[in-house]
Amino acid sequence: MKQVIRRGLKEIIVDEVADPQASKNHVLVRPFYSLISSGTETADIHTDNIMKEVADNPGHIQKVWNIMQKTDPVSTINEVRAKFSEYAVLGYSGAGVIVEKGEGIEDLTVGQRVAYGGEGTGHGETINVGRNLIARVPDNVPFEDACFTTLGAIAMNAVRQAEIQIGETVVVMGLGLVGQLVSQIVRCQGGVVIATDLMDERIELAKATGADHGVKASEKAVSEIEALTDGDGADCVIVAVASTSSAPVQQAAMMCRERGRIVVVGACPLELNRDLMYVKDLKLLMARAYGPGSYDPVYEKQGVDYPSAYVRWTENRNMEEFLRLLSVGSVHVKPLVTHSFELEEAAKGYETIMNADSKSLAVLLRYPANDQADVLNSYKPVRKLEMPTAKPVNKDEINLGLIGAGNLAKWSHLPAVNKINGAKLHAVYSSSGARGKSYALRFGANYACSDYEEMLNDADIDVILISSASHHHAKETVAALDAGKHVFVEKPMAVSIEECRNIYEAARRNQKQVC
Repeated sequence: MKQVIRRGLKEIIVDEVADPQASKNHVLVRPFYSLISSGTETADIHTDNIMKEVADNPGHIQKVWNIMQKTDPVSTINEVRAKFSEYAVLGYSGAGVIVEKGEGIEDLTVGQRVAYGGEGTGHGETINVGRNLIARVPDNVPFEDACFTTLGAIAMNAVRQAEIQIGETVVVMGLGLVGQLVSQIVRCQGGVVIATDLMDERIELAKATGADHGVKASEKAVSEIEALTDGDGADCVIVAVASTSSAPVQQAAMMCRERGRIVVVGACPLELNRDLMYVKDLKLLMARAYGPGSYDPVYEKQGVDYPSAYVRWTENRNMEEFLRLLSVGSVHVKPLVTHSFELEEAAKGYETIMNADSKSLAVLLRYPANDQADVLNSYKPVRKLEMPTAKPVNKDEINLGLIGAGNLAKWSHLPAVNKINGAKLHAVYSSSGARGKSYALRFGANYACSDYEEMLNDADIDVILISSASHHHAKETVAALDAGKHVFVEKPMAVSIEECRNIYEAARRNQKQVC
């Protein structure tokens, strides 16, 4: 399948990678449209100047230190250099049709129209998504509108955090995609919206989609908002600004009335004037992603929902509610779309967003390969991908297959394999097609796959190197032994006594070694 990849620090390409499998509590979706997030995704596209990149993101120093602790200085330098060609997936909001269900999915059907979200889903022709990050799309909502659902849920969570009551005055600071959606949802909640931004056209767009007032972001903005509120100030300011300065939240505090609220949904520093916050008795609230469930692997990966009696608005229920608002015409996203590109033109989409002169807002990607009338019949997954650098198999060498393309394999195991005379990495398995291909290219494997049965059935592989999450070790070890492979398992190997017995019996039965 084709997928949008960030290669190295900033190059955007569309490359062929292995189709994913539907994992437990997940479904496979073939998208028709996806939305490029102008905030989060462009933040993931870095400069090609290493010194500037580190200066702008000091946290990178900690990452380098973590690598050095696990390896050595030479390996660390090699790892930093590899960043210039490493693959990374971008994107987390789209809509399409379910083509395959994993174990545990009972309430969704193949062929169903859905919107999806989630970090790491990406812009690709086939997406593996957890159940709680899937929302059914009403029949009257087109896919090009439904692909806004993730951004809509983020905006909705910010509005819920604000606890807006009918008639309250709400300043929406920053009218990018999230700010525009916040502005519309505040109106649905009964708030009086004052939309502020540096760009006049974005203020006019917010007013055209329902904002009551528009104020240019400037030093005069505070006095203008005081005038609009009879000198009281706003009941709430929702900060949807991405900034390296704390000026937006400082100005938000000045805009608030006494006992007002500041809700921060954008990425900006929180250096506030303590005296002003104290004198006004202000509340400062953070809005995290789409709502409760965000970043919880039990919720997002394992599909364990929170009971609605205890958590009324989870990230999934926020997604569903946003789609309902689209369905009844309470929220309008078409006016926000400034550009649309086919998947193969993704690089142009990102160039458009990064170019201030384009005045882009919502940039969509279309997927011509997923023709709606025939999407189920045309879906032919390819889960093994030969590398362009593949070499003939040398039977005199020990050929290894890697299960699990994690950091330890990248920093330790695979560099060690490459130093051994007579040993070669032959194949890489990863549930992520992009990561599997990135590792295969970097370490010289002949192919990458997203189904490890491909490696188990490969007679050219002598040894399986297991570097996956520890709770998979026992099952994968037994499967590899029964396939007639020797096995090397990284520590820690988390197994029960019964699983240990199964591994021992499989090794003895197949006369293979486990290390």
